[in-house]
Parts: sequence; C-alpha cells; structure tokens
Amino acid sequence: MADIFDRASEREMMNLDQALKAQRAKAEATPRRQGTGCCQNPACGEDFEGDMMRLFCGPKCAEEFTRYTGQN
Repeated sequence: MADIFDRASEREMMNLDQALKAQRAKAEATPRRQGTGCCQNPACGEDFEGDMMRLFCGPKCAEEFTRYTGQN
C-alpha cells in the first residue's frame, strides 16, 4: 500500500515540477513593463511626480488594468 502512495507522490512531484518549469518559461518570455511616471491604468493615469519605477497606484489599479487588457 505504501508503494502506491510513493508512486502517487512521485507523480505529483513530477507534475508540479513540469508546471513550475512551464510557468517560468512563460514568465521569462513575457516582456517586463517599464514605468512611465504615471499609473498605467488608462482609467486612472495618476502622475507619480517623476517616480519612474512605479507602474500602478496600488493593487486596485493593477487589477483593473489586468481586467481591462485581459492579461493574467
């Protein structure tokens, strides 16, 4: 019985490893967004007063932007 659980655990670990590798490849292939000095949510556009590192005002704007663009 323990052998069945061991094989299932090994299979689950292999599946998890494959999923993580696929996610890493997807993340590496996706271009990184660059800051523009204002919120990138078109519905907001708040000026960050020269802070070129920020992308969004906060989580709410980031979530709205994700829904707006259909990105995951």
